Amino acid sequence: MSRVLVTGAGTPLGDAIVRRLLADPDWEVRALTLDVPAQWLRESCETRRAEVAGGRVSGAPLEGCSHVLALGPVEPGVRARERMPYSVARDATLLVPALLRDALEDGAARFLYVGSALAADNATRFPSTERHIASCPPPRTALALAGLAVEDLCRAAQEEHGLALTICRPFGGYGPGERAGPHAGTAHVVADLAERALAGERPLQILGDGSQRRVLTHFDDLADGIVAALAAGDAAGGELNVAGHWELTVSELARLVWRACGHDEEAFALRALPAPAADVARRAPSVRSIARVAGWRARITPAAGVAATVDWLRAARAAGRIDHGL
Repeated sequence: MSRVLVTGAGTPLGDAIVRRLLADPDWEVRALTLDVPAQWLRESCETRRAEVAGGRVSGAPLEGCSHVLALGPVEPGVRARERMPYSVARDATLLVPALLRDALEDGAARFLYVGSALAADNATRFPSTERHIASCPPPRTALALAGLAVEDLCRAAQEEHGLALTICRPFGGYGPGERAGPHAGTAHVVADLAERALAGERPLQILGDGSQRRVLTHFDDLADGIVAALAAGDAAGGELNVAGHWELTVSELARLVWRACGHDEEAFALRALPAPAADVARRAPSVRSIARVAGWRARITPAAGVAATVDWLRAARAAGRIDHGL
């Protein structure tokens, strides 16, 4: 059994990763959280609070851990990224570099960094391979550049110190656990559309004309792929796209959400709002590399995943649960 330090618990993807690891007898989990850990997490595994000072993480979080699975910060929706560029970029560069320093000093057997699909914002070939993404002009948003800077720091540690490194880039994450605000673009597209469709918004507002194309990947599938990459060891070195293989336009996705909410099909209508400058026309990664080195392929279809997300969101609204600050 290997003990893995996981950051990002308390976020939808982080929670999915912890649950996936806990279901596997090969892994023992220590969760590093920024906030007070949820009760289920405290009862399921060891938890520690992450406090960064002077470029170090207090409390020796890697003690006894052979693996590190480090999530970047929660990426808010495109509108929130546009309105808070400094805040979200700052958060991207605090915890992971400090953990990287500890991993080098403690001789971690593997360091897996969960980066960002924003690295593919300037892709021109689809499905976009990891090699193509690496050769594209860098994205211009502060959050995307901060994430790439952390990736480069990880690669520098690999080059200078021989760090056993894997970088996973999740695409199109959605599923239970994410809440959105009342305005379009405050969260990722599925949570954003579902929240407002359930609230009775008519017509349903979307950013742009709806022709933008996205690949959807349920959080549980992302967690399964990331853990598969972690378990693959040296075979999963380098960068790996982690994504589903279902590509939809935003308009098609909005109709799927509408149906899952149980609304009258004839009442479906969209209202196009101006697209943010940071929006991109298409994100569609290749997943051949992770299939080859880790034997992974997404399983949860958009129809099933969106329906489960809407069911969770309906229950959360009824219970008055708060959001994750997105």
